[in-house]
Amino acid sequence: MRRLMNGIAFAGAACALIAVSGCASIEDVEHAQATADRAQATADRALTSASQAQQAANSAQSAADRAQQAAVTAQSAAERAVTASNQSRTDITALNQQFENMQPRRGMRD
Repeated sequence: MRRLMNGIAFAGAACALIAVSGCASIEDVEHAQATADRAQATADRALTSASQAQQAANSAQSAADRAQQAAVTAQSAAERAVTASNQSRTDITALNQQFENMQPRRGMRD
């Protein structure tokens, strides 16, 4: 990316110099060089900003991946808790039934 930006800046400067060669004053050439230098500096800053943005995006993706894994783990734990709760409810119902079966019936003689 940097090579490309350098190439574009220098190609632009070279084209400007060729276009004005033979009729360009020293001031014109200096102005063209200053313009090319500013373009190069702008390209360098853009490249730095793009790199920082890429790093931020990578960090955000890592955080999202960790959050997704935590959500999967929580979902799995919740499903296990629901299963355990259902089993407990079934066990309690069975125990209540056993208890009722052990109670003497009213109106029955011993």
